[in-house]
Amino acid sequence: MISVLHQAQQDGHSIPRCTVQYPWNDLVTEFNSFTANAPFAGVSGKVGMYHVGTPVNINYTTSEAFNASFHMLRSGKYRSAPAVSIVTFIYVPSLGGFFVVQMLAERTYSGSIVTSLTKYALDMTDNRAVEITLYVHVILLLALIVLMELRRIFQWPKWHWNDMEKEVFSWATVTFFLLTFIVLSLFVVYVFRTSTALNDIVKLNEQNTLTSDAMDGIFRVYILNTVLLFLQLVCVVLYCALFLRYLLLYFPYLHTLTIMVRKLVKPLAWAFFLSAIAISAFFFIFYLLFSSYVFEFRNGMWATLEVFRFACGNFRNWYQLYSIWSTVFLLLMIVALVLIKHLLLSLPISLMLSHKKEKDLFLNCSYHPYWADCKSKLGNRPEHLKEWETGFNPAKEPWNIATKQHGM
Repeated sequence: MISVLHQAQQDGHSIPRCTVQYPWNDLVTEFNSFTANAPFAGVSGKVGMYHVGTPVNINYTTSEAFNASFHMLRSGKYRSAPAVSIVTFIYVPSLGGFFVVQMLAERTYSGSIVTSLTKYALDMTDNRAVEITLYVHVILLLALIVLMELRRIFQWPKWHWNDMEKEVFSWATVTFFLLTFIVLSLFVVYVFRTSTALNDIVKLNEQNTLTSDAMDGIFRVYILNTVLLFLQLVCVVLYCALFLRYLLLYFPYLHTLTIMVRKLVKPLAWAFFLSAIAISAFFFIFYLLFSSYVFEFRNGMWATLEVFRFACGNFRNWYQLYSIWSTVFLLLMIVALVLIKHLLLSLPISLMLSHKKEKDLFLNCSYHPYWADCKSKLGNRPEHLKEWETGFNPAKEPWNIATKQHGM
């Protein structure tokens, strides 16, 4: 390679500028494809990622016209194109939607051609009364919950509350507002997505092919389905956060569990921080070693997913990685076995077990004469102090069996 480069420089050839084969994140190309000059122009292949091109309609009314369309792709300005993508729309009336198949042929840097296939299933059904009714009920219930949260914060009406029951504006209140806004946005997008009938989108021209407006409408449905999926995932995350808050930090009969959970947050945060450092180190090592050889490590996002898969104990193509850097791969596996498997993954379990023992001791200490006496001597705890910081903790008041106090 060095000799070829030296000979090219002597012959007066210019050195081509180095470019990144794949962007750091596939989301960039996905967003760019939404504003491309043709629907479904964004595609990720095995050589690169593309979102700009020249659209060409394929005429399949006759065999001669079909062959002429492909002959046009093989000649002229399209012959030197780095990639050719063929998008096929399959209309299925019984399912009320489309199957979109995207076939991609790319030219590699060595001159060969590699192919890949991407498939989409688009649901294009009309308005469904049951789902819209459920959306309305959920929005009304969320609005009622937000009003109840504001009622507790502002203590209205005043005669019903006292100063001891006052609640402050917390992250849970913000989550309620955000969840209501997300669900309302989800409802608006869903109504807009199902407002257009399938017959209004599917239009054919004189050649019995989809018109450009029809393909734009299908692509618009694909974008709306993507937005719906994203909003649904956000709703699931917010619901889980609120469920955790009210399950562990709200109900009075789970007060002891609440104390242990709050004490466990900081140690688990440090355990998560150490795990993140270790996984980040493996990410940079794998990305530097295999990004130029293995397709799954082609950019930052896919390399992150593969490293998380590796941290969970799975590798799809471990032999390929071993064949590239055999010694380094074996050393990485040994370090990962000791560091991740036996240390970092066991650390949260040991922390939770130790706090579980303290929680049981805290819950049952009042039945023991010694700890009951110590708790009574402590007196009433001031209301402005937190119990898990300054209250009675039996783990810090050990009972000496040798003294046999209280007749034990």
